[in-house]
Amino acid sequence: MSDFFSNVLFSAFENKKQTPFFIKNVFANTQCLQLFTMKKYFFFLFVIIGSVHAQDQMALYDSIVKYQFNNSELAKHYSFELLKLSKENKLINGECNAYFHLADIYSAMEQKDSTLYYYDKAIQKAEEKGRYNLVLIYKINKANYFFCQFDYEASLVTYNESLELAKSNNNESLYEYVLFKRGRIDYELEKYSQALEVFKKSSKVKSFEPAIGLEVQLSIARTYIKLKQPEQALVYIDSGIRNSRIHKHVVFGINFRVEKGIYLIAKKKFSEAEKVFAEAESMVTQTNDQDIIYHVLLNKSKLYLLEDRKKEAIATLEGLLKKNNADTIPVEYLVEIYYLLAESYRLTDNAVSSNEYYQKYIAESKKIGKKKIDTIDYLHSMDVSEIESQKASLVMQKWFLITAFSVLGVFVIFLYFRKRRNDRENQSKFESLIRRIDEYEAERNAEKESYTEDQEHHIAKNTITYIEVGGNEPVFTENESDTDSVTADEESEGLEEFNENHANETSSGFIIKDETVNEILEGLVKLEEKKYFLKQECTLHTVAKKLKTNTAYLSKIVNNELGKSFSTYINELRINYVIVELKNNARLRSYSVNAIAVEIGYKRPDAFTRYFKEATGITPTIYIKKINQHMENTK
Repeated sequence: MSDFFSNVLFSAFENKKQTPFFIKNVFANTQCLQLFTMKKYFFFLFVIIGSVHAQDQMALYDSIVKYQFNNSELAKHYSFELLKLSKENKLINGECNAYFHLADIYSAMEQKDSTLYYYDKAIQKAEEKGRYNLVLIYKINKANYFFCQFDYEASLVTYNESLELAKSNNNESLYEYVLFKRGRIDYELEKYSQALEVFKKSSKVKSFEPAIGLEVQLSIARTYIKLKQPEQALVYIDSGIRNSRIHKHVVFGINFRVEKGIYLIAKKKFSEAEKVFAEAESMVTQTNDQDIIYHVLLNKSKLYLLEDRKKEAIATLEGLLKKNNADTIPVEYLVEIYYLLAESYRLTDNAVSSNEYYQKYIAESKKIGKKKIDTIDYLHSMDVSEIESQKASLVMQKWFLITAFSVLGVFVIFLYFRKRRNDRENQSKFESLIRRIDEYEAERNAEKESYTEDQEHHIAKNTITYIEVGGNEPVFTENESDTDSVTADEESEGLEEFNENHANETSSGFIIKDETVNEILEGLVKLEEKKYFLKQECTLHTVAKKLKTNTAYLSKIVNNELGKSFSTYINELRINYVIVELKNNARLRSYSVNAIAVEIGYKRPDAFTRYFKEATGITPTIYIKKINQHMENTK
């Protein structure tokens, strides 16, 4: 049996940036408890809008709230007045809410066509003006209305639309609320385990208002009872009674007491159950909610039958039919009334009345059965659609993976062949380099045997330590921005110092005596032999100081006599030294590249790697690897 108690109130007020809303629970006296805007939040609406008609609208709104549940015609009149005033002053939210209230009022009047018409008008107007939060609120209320009409298929369709809208608006609270309401449909379709899973997830949502939390608790309790787990249900029932008292929700208080009575019946504690039902019935006078009355009296009638108090059960049930027109009673309640009357008359041996009510029961049951079957068919079509969508997605994923693996395969093949090409080029450069080193070492050995004073000057002048690689001069920039290079500032500083202290200048520069040139070249040779170039302190300034000259002299002599800048000269000495040393020194090859760089005078390892590759065509790492392989192969 469906329960009919509060749905959630959502109200919005106008704001240029966003349409916020407030959620409050209130209760109506119709078969589907309606939603409306609380007075104080409507007041905020008028303050924000700044309308000169704020007081008029507040008065109209007060009247709508006052008469909505006890004088529908008067409430409808005031709603149309609110609609007229909102249109005249172009207040979009006011106009939308007027349509929304009219839907509520026609629902209370049990006029389904008019109810749906005004829900659709509210949704249409909100969509036209881009008030998507209002659209979401109205759609949820429309889905709730379908649910209370037992039109589960239409309710499910509208809930799904609301889910998509809540997702696109990043409205997590309403998204979770709609998921909970969809779980209520699972409950009505007797998918109790599935519904319980949804309800338990909903119970963990912290953003729900207290009334929604109570609704979730009640749903969990009812589901446990359906699953024949009354002890688990009792935990939620007792908690719900306490919380409904704290939050002053009378309708929830009644519903939880009814569930307490059902629990006591399951425990065969009939007298205690009757007391609880009596307490719930006494609370019904505090609300005009007809659904609550049906719910309490039907369960009370069941208790009478179990206690063999058939006449009291019949009197209670017949009283419901006399007090209310059968056409106005929700079909699900009507089915249960007919069934209980048929059973009661059967137990009193009144076959005629029993058969009459059995026929009515069967006829009304078909209506509910058709709605449930339609909903199940819709759910099945959703499942099929989802399966087809998953299949299509899997096909797309398959082709994506095939394409990705194909591209990856081509890329791997490309990398493989590029690596092979690089390996061949590196091997070729290495072999060429080894030949040059062998030739260099052979020349050095020959020079040692026939070394003369005359050759010394020639050696210094042509820097015999240079190894030509592949027939191409290594490329070194004259003024490298490296900490190991000599800067142009140092050279110009030395030149200014020389200009101040020497008188033999010319307009095109300065002249250095031949004997000074020879002395400096000889000094450079001696520094080479001492491997001074391997020290990090080896700079233009320190070398000039050691040779007892100035930086301008030294720079000019190296440029004129050796055909290169001082920084290039030092870099060549270092690189050529390390090329030979790595070939002959296994211990040095075991060092890291960074350690080798420091060993030969570089402060920055990346400078060493860069100069090494410019000179040889391969990196130090590859060179060391090739040397090690070469040594292994020549053993």
